[in-house]
Amino acid sequence: MDLRQLRGMLAIIEKGSVGKAAEALHVSQPALTKSIGRLEKELAVELFKRDARGMRPTIYAENLRAYAQSACNGLAQAASLMRALKNGQEGVISVAAPETITSKLFPEVIAILAERRPLLQIQVFSHSEFLYSALLRGQYDLVVSPLYNEIPQVGLAKRWLFDDHLAVVVSRQHPLAKVKSVTPEMLQKCTWVVSDGNTVHRRRVERYFGDAGLDLPYIAVESRSPAVLKEIIMRTHYVGLLSSMEVESELNQKLLRAIEIQSSVMARPVGLVWREDYTFPPAILTFVEILEVVCRRRGYIAPRPAIAERHRKSANAKSRI
Repeated sequence: MDLRQLRGMLAIIEKGSVGKAAEALHVSQPALTKSIGRLEKELAVELFKRDARGMRPTIYAENLRAYAQSACNGLAQAASLMRALKNGQEGVISVAAPETITSKLFPEVIAILAERRPLLQIQVFSHSEFLYSALLRGQYDLVVSPLYNEIPQVGLAKRWLFDDHLAVVVSRQHPLAKVKSVTPEMLQKCTWVVSDGNTVHRRRVERYFGDAGLDLPYIAVESRSPAVLKEIIMRTHYVGLLSSMEVESELNQKLLRAIEIQSSVMARPVGLVWREDYTFPPAILTFVEILEVVCRRRGYIAPRPAIAERHRKSANAKSRI
C-alpha cells in the first residue's frame, strides 16, 4: 500500500469514475485501474462496485477512506513543514547565553525575529555555567557568550561578534563622579561591590589593581546579581565593575556614572560559539543576521563580512559539491 494508490482510491470516490479520477490526477486511466487493482489484491478486498452511475465504493473503501485522507494530508503537511524549515519560516531554534545577554540583547533580536518569522519557535536558555558542555551535547543550537579561554578547544568553533567593555560605575553623588582623570590609587581607596568567588569580573578587578602594583581595595559587598549591585551603587558611595550592557539603561538615564579608565582588562570579547560539525539552518542564520544588525544599531562593532553571510555562502558551496 502506498500513497499513490490511496490518492487514486480517494479520487475515484470523489469523482465517481476512473476516467474522471485519472484526469484529475493527471495519469492514464489504465494506470489508475492497475493501481487500484494492486491495492485490492494487497488488501484482499473489493474496493469498488461498477454500476450504471459509475464506480461505487464498497464498505471496505468507505472505512479505508478516513485513514487514506489522514495519510495524504499528513504527507502534505510534512512536505509543507520541510519547505518551511528549509526556508527558515518554521521550526524550533534554541540559543543560550549568560543572563546579561539574554536580558539586555536578546529581547530586541527576538522581537524583530518574531515579526519576520511569526511561526518560528525560539527557546532561550539563560545560564553562565556549563554552557559549552551542554552545547557539545546538542542541547543548544548556538551560544552567545564572552569568548573566554575556558571554551573547549575541541569540538567547538567560535567567532568574535563585538567587544563588551566593562564599566567602573559610581552613583551621581560619588566624589569621583565629576573627576576627569581617575587613577588606580584613587579607586584603590574606595569601597567596592563586586561579584563573589572566582568570577570573571572579580578576576578583572584583581588584575587591574595588581597591574598597578596595588593591593585589592576593601570589598564591602559581594553578589553575582547585577541588579543587586546596581541598586547598592546607586544608594551608596561604593564603586562597582559591571558590563556596559548591564548598566546601559542606567547610564542613559543618568542614574549611574561611568568612570573612564585606560586598561586592557576592561574589554571582553563577545561572540558566537557552535559545534564544529553544525551547519547553520536558515532560521539560525536569520537569528544571527538580526543579532548583528542590533549590535551595529547600538553602536557595538560587528565584523564584516557578516557572520551569517559567511555561513550562508559556506552552506551554498557545500550544496554544490
